[in-house]
Amino acid sequence: MSSKKVVFLDRERVLELATIKWATRPKGIDGLVGDWAARHEVDDKFPKPRNRSSIYTWLNRGAPPGTDALLGLAAMLDADPLTIFDFERNGYFDRFTQLREQIYFYVVGGGRFRSILDLMAPRQSWPNDSLAKTYFGRPWFNEHFEHRAGTELNNFADVDITFDNSNRYAPKCIHIAYRRANSRDKLWRYYGTVQKFRGKTRLFSESGAYVEETDEQENDNSLKFKTYFGATHVEFRVASLHAFACNVQFPSISNTKFLFEPDPRH
Repeated sequence: MSSKKVVFLDRERVLELATIKWATRPKGIDGLVGDWAARHEVDDKFPKPRNRSSIYTWLNRGAPPGTDALLGLAAMLDADPLTIFDFERNGYFDRFTQLREQIYFYVVGGGRFRSILDLMAPRQSWPNDSLAKTYFGRPWFNEHFEHRAGTELNNFADVDITFDNSNRYAPKCIHIAYRRANSRDKLWRYYGTVQKFRGKTRLFSESGAYVEETDEQENDNSLKFKTYFGATHVEFRVASLHAFACNVQFPSISNTKFLFEPDPRH
């Protein structure tokens, strides 16, 4: 299978999540395979299950892009698709321009990352609730806030995210999008993603910026990032597949290094 035609998955992350979720016999991937088959029997619209050999082939050599089975795998793991996406092997760090071209090719006609990078497509209704309901059986959780560009501007705001403890074993992941308020252009545009798992927080920006840090004391139920409030009235939306609360503090009072750089379109 050519590496140009596959989507690379985070092998260690998938195996760890399978081990956590299927801790008793059948364990790990074997448990995942069995439950996936059972779910498809109940709901034939859910992606067809893959056997043990196919899943290990995906993990070792990459998964075929033209299938929604990747989203089925993520749903079985109760993991946001981007938390099992191998950013390094897929070229985020050393081939970002080419990766970005392929993401935008998805927007106009479908590229190899179509099944897993749906969030990055500009939309009037963002994120895509249909996708979440089809695979995860629930809509996206989302919170909305805005910067009105009044007397206080040109500074960062702290955005504090707290997750429901009922999903404590799932990787935590939020996505943020923005749009200009009072504009004829109603499209939401993807701004970036922040993930947290095993105490490690990772920020991936739409512009290619990357920040990573590991907590001294592991806590996956909360994360903090900064976004810039400039001279334009802008709406922001934060979305996750897991329930969360969002609190915004402006101006920023934290020293977190997880920040989205000022965007001239703001």
